[in-house]
Amino acid sequence: MSATESKVTTLDDENTPAPVVGKAAKGKAAAAPEGAPAEGETMFNVTVHATDGDAGSAAVDMCINGFLYQLPRGVPCRVPQSVVHGLENAVTTTYKVNGNDVTERNIPRFPFSAVPA
Repeated sequence: MSATESKVTTLDDENTPAPVVGKAAKGKAAAAPEGAPAEGETMFNVTVHATDGDAGSAAVDMCINGFLYQLPRGVPCRVPQSVVHGLENAVTTTYKVNGNDVTERNIPRFPFSAVPA
């Protein structure tokens, strides 16, 4: 059923106008092409390296500013700087207890290399 054929009814008031269905959202996100970086944002060629483990060869999914980026491992991808910042901030923190001392260690979740495009 298309948006023009749909009919919304209410129990309270028969004079209520039907809502508009399928109208595009307003704002910058609707006007920008899909996957487009912010205006003036630097682009990078990023390669996410494969690791050991169950998910070590699976693609990395990242949602940055409402855009989903799927980065296959071992393949250079052209992405905006905000994706590089997301990869830099994706860390796993481990703690090791030695007597009364606790040592914190931040390990990158996705090892990667980035070069300005």
